[in-house]
Order: sequence, then C-alpha cells, then structure tokens
Amino acid sequence: MIQNLASDEAKTTSQIVSGYSIRNSLAQKMAPGDQMYYIVSYENKTNKMNSFKTRALANDFFNKVPSDIGRVMISGETGDILQGKGDQN
Repeated sequence: MIQNLASDEAKTTSQIVSGYSIRNSLAQKMAPGDQMYYIVSYENKTNKMNSFKTRALANDFFNKVPSDIGRVMISGETGDILQGKGDQN
C-alpha cells in the first residue's frame, strides 16, 4: 500500500503516480550507490528517460518540461518517486 498523508491532493497524486510507475515498469528498487536521478516523461506516445547526476540538475529539467507533458522523477538509489506532474489519466 502506498500512502501519503500530507493532503488529499498529495495522497491522490502519490498513489496515481506510484501505481502507474510500478504497473509500467518505470520504477524499481535500484542498487545502492546509484546516485542518479531519472526523469521519465510521456512524449509523443512514448516514455522518454533522462538521467542526471544531481537533484538540482534534475529539478531544473523537470521544471522546464512543458506543462502538458506528464512526467515523474525517480531516485536511482531507492527507486522512490520524488515528484510527478501531469494529467491523472
């Protein structure tokens, strides 16, 4: 069970993003030591993945992606979904 108690909106978004990522094999537990950050975005009906060595670089890229493109940021170390944006569908 995936649960986020921050707010109703945060809980719903967390569950949707995590569920989608797990069902579509976008997230998995990585090997300890993988200090990378990954952004998977849904563009032109395909999943594109970009990798970054720092969270700051990943945040910059994440925020520059057009608002109509769904995306998630994944921690390489743990496989955790750090943030996501996009239509709930």
